[in-house]
Amino acid sequence: MLLMIDAIAALLRKILRPEMSEDELAAALDEQVERCGENLNWRHSVVDLLKLVHMDASLQGRARLAAELGCQGFTGSAEDNIWLHGEVLRELARHQIRLPNPAP
Repeated sequence: MLLMIDAIAALLRKILRPEMSEDELAAALDEQVERCGENLNWRHSVVDLLKLVHMDASLQGRARLAAELGCQGFTGSAEDNIWLHGEVLRELARHQIRLPNPAP
């Protein structure tokens, strides 16, 4: 079974090159945002990051992703979403996709 985080990594690999620096990765994602025509803030929003890679950003989709990453009882609160965004960035780094962490 393909995990959501694996699918996210696979989708990002289609638009990113392994040799890119964090800044180059960020610029490539910003370019994707411009192309999609939506105002997506992928650096701070897990919902926007999921939308950018065409994954399910609904509450149910995020709850499924959170469960995959070890969080049961995901409610979609701001605190839960912040946690999930950080976990997604950490998991992507384990997949050799190092996106810049947002400033607190």
